[in-house]
Amino acid sequence: MQSHKMTKGKYRKAVFVLPYAKTNKEIEYLLLKRKLHWKGWEFAKGKIEKGEEKEKTARRELKEETGHRALKIKRFNFSGKYNYEKMLKDRPEIKGQTFTLFAAEIKRTGRVTLDPKEHSGHKWVSFSQAFKMLRWPNQRKSLRIANERKMKIKRKKSFAFDFDGVIAKYDGFKGHAKVGKPILEIIDVIRFLKKEGHKIIIYSTRSKKVLKEYCKKNKIPVDYFNQNPEYKTGNSGKPVATAYIDDRSINYKGQKPKTLIKQLINFKAYWEGEKDEI
Repeated sequence: MQSHKMTKGKYRKAVFVLPYAKTNKEIEYLLLKRKLHWKGWEFAKGKIEKGEEKEKTARRELKEETGHRALKIKRFNFSGKYNYEKMLKDRPEIKGQTFTLFAAEIKRTGRVTLDPKEHSGHKWVSFSQAFKMLRWPNQRKSLRIANERKMKIKRKKSFAFDFDGVIAKYDGFKGHAKVGKPILEIIDVIRFLKKEGHKIIIYSTRSKKVLKEYCKKNKIPVDYFNQNPEYKTGNSGKPVATAYIDDRSINYKGQKPKTLIKQLINFKAYWEGEKDEI
């Protein structure tokens, strides 16, 4: 609530807390539908209690207003103050608030528990949607600062690895249960990507049971087999991924037809013997 009408009274010290979650597609922000004192969309905020550190206030207000605990929290070098639009009955000597900006990462899948006295609803939205929905200019500016200038959040990706010839050594099919030894260099890559927070998909014509047992035995971290349920598609035959790692692929880069035909005709997997070019 912002205005410049009131001249008497004190400013209440407070924090802004912008909750966000990382998804494969983008960063999403949690907005709350305000019903106490005014109506509209905002993000979490609240009063700094006496003797309380600002970060502690941010964590407390986040929990009280959304039911979530912060996975990560970041303070920004952005603060300000604003006047209330009108005198508030429950704050008779207060004319406005000062604020310091925080952003808090929370789980996208967790349940949002609102304070029914203050908010009547919530919504997960993109940056552009949030910018349009937020009522007050200082919260829109806070959102823009967190999103564009300071947070530097790396979007997480999905990587789909073929099984035979990429994860497991392969020199030809010898039976569904007969699988080659693990290719350690690739497994190191998968572990690194997983540690960075990316999604790992393994796709193969082998059964899920065989793949699952192999990964468990060789301590290969994986999120999904032969699918990416985070995306709804019209065809379940190909999992959605940022990149596909396959021993039987040709990277199309806009080659001319003759070049592409030659690549296709002369193609061989790295583990196959030499072929005579045509």
